Amino acid sequence: MGHHPEPKVYISDRLPSSLRNKMQTFQAKNELPVFLKGGPADKVLFMTTVALCGVGLLGIVRFVYSMGFAKKKAD
Repeated sequence: MGHHPEPKVYISDRLPSSLRNKMQTFQAKNELPVFLKGGPADKVLFMTTVALCGVGLLGIVRFVYSMGFAKKKAD
């Protein structure tokens, strides 16, 4: 079984040039995932999202721990 070449992507000439440039940027054959192809701003947004998810997970772990090992009241 051979590898089939990717079909060429045709972008219409009737589109505005700014949209055509964006389409070429996001359809470029490089190793970047699509959520990082927008440049440094996308990287900042992605890292902020990862950090906020980490903070949320730590909050969940803290909550579960505090509920599971609650301090007992002295009678």
